Amino acid sequence: MTQKTKLIQKGMSHMKAGSKHVTKSFFHRTLDWDSGSSEYLKAAKCFKGAREWENCVEAYKQASKCNYQNGTIFAAGRNLEDASNIVNKELKDPKTACDMLEKAANFYREAGKGDVAAKAYSIAGKMLETIDSGRALDCYKNAIELYELEEKEHFGTETYRRAVAMCVKNKNFEDAIVMLDSCVKVFQKLNQPSSLHKAFLSYTIIYLTMDQFENAEKKNQKCLSIDQEYLRSNEFEAANGLLDAFESYDEEKLKEAKKHRALKYVDNQVGQLARKIELGSEIPLQNNIKKIEDVIEKDELMKIQKNRPTMDKKSVNKNSNNLEESSSDEELEIKKEQNNKRNELFGNVNTSKEKKKTNSSDQEGDKNRNELFGNNNQNSKQSIEDQLGIGSSSATDDSDIEGML
Repeated sequence: MTQKTKLIQKGMSHMKAGSKHVTKSFFHRTLDWDSGSSEYLKAAKCFKGAREWENCVEAYKQASKCNYQNGTIFAAGRNLEDASNIVNKELKDPKTACDMLEKAANFYREAGKGDVAAKAYSIAGKMLETIDSGRALDCYKNAIELYELEEKEHFGTETYRRAVAMCVKNKNFEDAIVMLDSCVKVFQKLNQPSSLHKAFLSYTIIYLTMDQFENAEKKNQKCLSIDQEYLRSNEFEAANGLLDAFESYDEEKLKEAKKHRALKYVDNQVGQLARKIELGSEIPLQNNIKKIEDVIEKDELMKIQKNRPTMDKKSVNKNSNNLEESSSDEELEIKKEQNNKRNELFGNVNTSKEKKKTNSSDQEGDKNRNELFGNNNQNSKQSIEDQLGIGSSSATDDSDIEGML
């Protein structure tokens, strides 16, 4: 009998013993989770020596169940983590391994070990990077959240970097910016200016890759307000060179900026991104933008002038003549109406329209009155005064009546 066979048989006997401790029977009515966990762990050790991986995983899972029922939740998480390592490395099933790790992380959190749970989430994210990037990012986010809750960010600096690198590799730049925000907070808290300045430079590289020059420039200015020492760093010099090349839309400047030595010391994925960066479709130079706006305004004015109806000089003159003729006709009609009313009021009496006013107006008024009415026309004068509403005792002067006539 070979050594492997002996180990397998011994492992199977421990599995049976463990099952008896956690199964009720007529002669065994109380469950002994502690003894059951011990037997399952012995079986897992035997199967591991015999390289019987599936049986080993099953033994660890049963041991985890016994420890959880016994109240030793942290130990239950450890058993699941051991099983997940075997599934990932030996059985080549990373998704199942990550399921076990996430369950183990929940056990750690329940046991009050947030930093250990964060580490488990980080391992799960690392397993899933090449398989399921979305799920891997969720694992990294859970890990970062737990590190921040436990205030043990110094344990998670590698997790932050891996999260940013994975997002950049998968061209998930929006999430990369979010992860960089978390990195900046951690590096500030831990007082790590070198890592902080590299994160600032990574902002510029990612935004320019996204063809967002304005956001890159604003973020670079904000980074200066966060840490003024950034102004004297190599990273700021490299970021400023890239921004100048984009602002002037100059290929030669961009080639020189991409050769800066600071770009060699950023994270690997971000450095590869910097070497592939190209001028975007936008021209951020303000002078060129103004020129483009002026051209657009001129084009719009030309279109308006083309669409506007034009009038010849002859047509303008005709319209003005028509207006003058219409206005003169209206004036004549008004004058005719006034004359008709005057004739109805005064009959056949003729009035003098134009009279010269001098200092001797009274004498000339008497002469005109005599000529107009005569000595034999007093009755007609009385009728005119009656029609005008002027009594015989009125103080109205003859000159006023003359003006009315």
